[in-house]
Amino acid sequence: MNPWDQRYADPELAYGAEPNDFLRAMAAKIPTGPVLCLAEGQGRNAVWLAGLGHAVTAVDASAVGMGRARELAAERGVAIETVVADLATWDGPAEHWAGIVLIFAHFPPEVRARVHRAVAGWLRPGGVLILEAYRPEQLQHGTGGPPDTRLLYDVDMLREDFAGLQIEQLGVADRQVVEGRFHTGLGAVVQCLGRRGRRRGASPPTGYIGPMLLSLVLLACSPAPVAEPVAAPVTEPAPVAEAAKPEWYVSLGEPFTATEVVPVDTLVASPAAWDGKEVVVAGVVKEVCQKKGCWHTIATADPAVNVMVKDKEYKIFLPKEAGGKKVQVKGTFAVAELPEDEARHYAEDAGRDPNTIVGPQKAFTLDVAGVKFVEG
Repeated sequence: MNPWDQRYADPELAYGAEPNDFLRAMAAKIPTGPVLCLAEGQGRNAVWLAGLGHAVTAVDASAVGMGRARELAAERGVAIETVVADLATWDGPAEHWAGIVLIFAHFPPEVRARVHRAVAGWLRPGGVLILEAYRPEQLQHGTGGPPDTRLLYDVDMLREDFAGLQIEQLGVADRQVVEGRFHTGLGAVVQCLGRRGRRRGASPPTGYIGPMLLSLVLLACSPAPVAEPVAAPVTEPAPVAEAAKPEWYVSLGEPFTATEVVPVDTLVASPAAWDGKEVVVAGVVKEVCQKKGCWHTIATADPAVNVMVKDKEYKIFLPKEAGGKKVQVKGTFAVAELPEDEARHYAEDAGRDPNTIVGPQKAFTLDVAGVKFVEG
């Protein structure tokens, strides 16, 4: 039995049953269509994507792993196709896939170059690559991944490997990776989102809403739970035409359609009436966390009063340049009191002098589900 078959034969799923956090955050960018998961192990990512409605093919060299993937799919009530193959020689159909997923798929250099460079040809026009892997710095953490630098990736390597794609996001992060027994703890990762360009004159694929530049982090820059789910990569956005709006100027997080939009000043005028209620609030972004973009505030008519918007799950991050933009925010409103140390932390993140904060601070907060940028 090869080492991977042995690992995957254990009753406990080696990397858990839940999808990778970076994949979860980026999956909405995959157009409608078939998805290919390479080096898929026991199928956690493939099964989750199938649950979103994709036709998913999982490929792995371990027959035991692919068997466990089919079992997991049956438990979740979805169907996936599994292929047992050596990716050193396997070849996929050309221009077929709406998405290709490589999550902690660490190959020897010659196999890595072959697989990565083939991705552009395997993707259909408009199709998306989603990749997360460990960097050489991961060896300092010892929390998962191969103990060999030749099998670890960096930004320059991926930029060269995926030269045939339009890179929408490419960066590094140190984030908490909690994925079964073999990936648990602080991880040094590199994350990549790439898209195959569409042919001139072609229509966008069904389900495509345009790329959004979103730095996703689950290393919180504000006080966080023990296990944060995606860390803020240092992104390298694709160039934007001078007259165009930034690519993130669409929506972030959960899509929503508002039947009633509450102006922010209405909210803060009667906070007790709205406390604990889910609302869609309209306003203008005042401050954005200048470290990670993991929180922002909405201005009110009173310069001394703001509504703080943050995501308890650390999945929504505004670009730091979003200050002054009109937004609609869906979330649960609350009247809160921030301890002095937490209030100072936010002041420092915003580039203000934390020493101006004395004692607990009354705050209006929104636990955000989605943010939509508004024209005008």
